[in-house]
Amino acid sequence: MSETSTTRGPGQTSPAGFIAKRIKADPRIHQDEVDVVVVGQVVEITKRDALLVVVPTISLALDALVPYEERIREARIGLILVGVPPTDFLASYPDKCVVALVDGTFGDDALFLTFKGMLERIEMRLTDERRRRTLDRYRYELGELVEIARALSQERDTSRLLNLILEKSRFITGADAGSIYVIEGDESDPDGHRLRFKMSQNESCAFESSEFTMPVSTRSIAGAAVVTRSPINLPNVYAIPADSPYGFDGSFDEKVGYHTRSMIALPMISAEDEVIGVIQLINKKRHPDKR
Repeated sequence: MSETSTTRGPGQTSPAGFIAKRIKADPRIHQDEVDVVVVGQVVEITKRDALLVVVPTISLALDALVPYEERIREARIGLILVGVPPTDFLASYPDKCVVALVDGTFGDDALFLTFKGMLERIEMRLTDERRRRTLDRYRYELGELVEIARALSQERDTSRLLNLILEKSRFITGADAGSIYVIEGDESDPDGHRLRFKMSQNESCAFESSEFTMPVSTRSIAGAAVVTRSPINLPNVYAIPADSPYGFDGSFDEKVGYHTRSMIALPMISAEDEVIGVIQLINKKRHPDKR
């Protein structure tokens, strides 16, 4: 645990520092893995992802809550006021806020039990929010998959179908960019199977692309996905192990001013269990729901 406070005279302790000292002296907080830190005029109490701010009411005039105001109103963090707040102060907060009052002459039990209960409430709210986001994402992805399945059964234009598959694959995975390769030729062809680059999509960088072909081999990332019939997941394309048969060609990045970081190459396998192409998805976005 650490403490950061404003500058005061020798021997003086800020109101927030006094409260933090009282809290830290309680051995029960160590059992609960609670961290207590003084930040300016407030005390931050954290347990995993949950955060409470404890504020002496005499510090409210110093705008002590300004950095926390939005999160308090959204009930993402809790607020404990020590002392008597200004008239109608609490009435300005929505009912959903996690707010508590503790008398200025608080006992150790009163404060401990208050912040313990509030931390649990905040943790439950954060857990519920994560579950809600996961469920929303699941519903979104399911809808996209249903749309792909519908397109596969109805779309007869191959280019439009491939474009839709790539678009939906990017949306589901939150990829910023992607490309599709299809396999051409057969074993009787002197050149054997070849991969044809068909199309690409990129939300961050506009450029013109044209089709080209390359051999199916483990010397390329897309080719390796075909040969192994397995996804190839590269968190950093510029840190591929030296013993890998394939590497990353950064000339495209240099040409168009893009920066590829992560990539996953997924073989497309038909109902007849044949690899018919490869989808490459590039650079997972921080906010995948944003198109």
